[in-house]
Amino acid sequence: AVKSIREVRPGKNTEVLKNSEITGCYSEDCTFSIMYGDDYSAIDLIALTAEEANIWVAGLNFLIGLIKCK
Repeated sequence: AVKSIREVRPGKNTEVLKNSEITGCYSEDCTFSIMYGDDYSAIDLIALTAEEANIWVAGLNFLIGLIKCK
């Protein structure tokens, strides 16, 4: 659920995304992670373009902000 999202981190900021065998051919601008739960678990994602990643990051941050305002 969106309520469990703690933050959205753009770029290669987790151990999985720092692994060049997994993300070597992808630009850092195309990667982002959703940190969720009390232990800050990560869902690591790679978008096809930097623009697409920015749309996801901005949209998720907007939803997080709406929930925090309630």
